[in-house]
Amino acid sequence: MRAVLFILMVLIFFSCFEQTDCLLNNTNILKITLKGKTLGKDTTVTFISIRELKTPDNLYTNAPLGKIEIPLQIKDSITTIIFNYNEKSQSVSDTLRVSYRNQTRVISIDCGAYLYQLDLAVPKTNFDKTRVTSSVLLTTVKSNLEIFL
Repeated sequence: MRAVLFILMVLIFFSCFEQTDCLLNNTNILKITLKGKTLGKDTTVTFISIRELKTPDNLYTNAPLGKIEIPLQIKDSITTIIFNYNEKSQSVSDTLRVSYRNQTRVISIDCGAYLYQLDLAVPKTNFDKTRVTSSVLLTTVKSNLEIFL
């Protein structure tokens, strides 16, 4: 009886490793961290509005933010974001254009295909300084881009 129980346990244990792991870590969310110009430390800015150029609605309105999450247009390879905020009692409007490459990956037959955004770059901006910290958009990444204000 113990031999049968042992064989049954071994079969159950090994059958667990036959299943494909469909753990997904892709995302289309661009994660931006704001940094101070002089010291490069994390900072918070109150934005009047943040919106994506092709959508009429604001993503953020009158929000003090230190980290910003922007959904990228997955049907395109470029997304333009417009930031409106006050700086030294003046209204400022800055534009950030990010480019990326969409790539479809098949994890397994059971899991199917998923779209990944790779090769993140900043081809155009009027912020003084930006830095790409991770060029692949993943859920496990804390920040893809730093903007120095």
